[in-house]
Amino acid sequence: MKVPFLLVISIGVSLAAELLTIPLKRHVNTNKRVKRQAYNDRRLTYFYGDHDYMYYGVIGIGSSMTSPPQEFKVVFDTGSTDLWVPGIECEGRGSHAGYDIDQSQAGEDTNSEQIHFGYMTGELYGDVIIDNVVVSGVPVYQGFLRASVIPEGVFTKAPFDGVFGLGYPSGSKLGQKTFLENTAYWYGQKFGFYMNRDVDATIGGMLTLGGGDPSLYDASQLNTINLLPDRPHYTSTMDSVHSDNYFDFPEETEAIFDTGMSLIVGPADAVNEIHEKLGGYKKGDLYWFPCNLRESDSPAIVFTINEKEYPIYPRDYILPSLPDIGDDPTECTSGFGLNTATNSWVLGTVFLSRYYAIFDQVANTISLAPSYRQQL
Repeated sequence: MKVPFLLVISIGVSLAAELLTIPLKRHVNTNKRVKRQAYNDRRLTYFYGDHDYMYYGVIGIGSSMTSPPQEFKVVFDTGSTDLWVPGIECEGRGSHAGYDIDQSQAGEDTNSEQIHFGYMTGELYGDVIIDNVVVSGVPVYQGFLRASVIPEGVFTKAPFDGVFGLGYPSGSKLGQKTFLENTAYWYGQKFGFYMNRDVDATIGGMLTLGGGDPSLYDASQLNTINLLPDRPHYTSTMDSVHSDNYFDFPEETEAIFDTGMSLIVGPADAVNEIHEKLGGYKKGDLYWFPCNLRESDSPAIVFTINEKEYPIYPRDYILPSLPDIGDDPTECTSGFGLNTATNSWVLGTVFLSRYYAIFDQVANTISLAPSYRQQL
């Protein structure tokens, strides 16, 4: 067994810190196929659409007396629980970074059975490794999945190498404590998430372990929402969705807050009506809006959660046109997609880039406040 010698450093650094900040990069994806997501039987299935914004950060894995940890770009994802990165010999890895256990003095192969995650285009397979996972300079001896097979085409052109799950422990498949559990003594299984939509900003966003960063949101409007118990995702009841003079969906339903999901995903009937009433349209398997509608402050689409209204505006839900996406530069992609599995709404980047979110696993709450859009 290899010795996790950096674990001692991890404890010493963590004790000295009340909050740990992890800068995020904002990637404008100009590939023809980018991430979308659907929920089915509490299992995430990913597929790729046509246009997206992604937020990811950099972590290290492994330890050596002579070289730094191996570096990986990961999506910090509240819609899943486990950490996975490609192994060095991973099938389908392409040009992405691959974890090499032989380059780490602390890496331990648990000789686990093959574990798989289901994706729209196939299965991701891997085994469980324990090693120092280094987040913003703080190493924690941690289990993760070393992927051996990645579905062809799914992650090949993605700007990230793997996924860092921040979901509830009940959603884990690895039989290991999650990163949030392992750092609970210092950071309380609580974190704040900021996504910056300012394209000129140096930093695309910020993940803050231990709580929220008041410099990034309007604290006077912070509202705490109780989440539903015994769910693998951060799920609340949602009172309604409406837009004045256009549509109203008054039925109570559920909302999932998912930082790993770029769109707002909703029931098919509601999403179809939103586009019909607001001037959008469907072409192929995507929804579109005329780009000129993006310059207006109305109509707002209002999500009422815990009796409080959270509006988003055309510049939020109409995504800017990119020169190599589509054939018509006057067409902009919609920030809405279909949830074909349930009647729940999934509130991804389109929503969460407007509202700072503080996730608290112990209290089972999420707190929301308007984000400050600024250059960091």
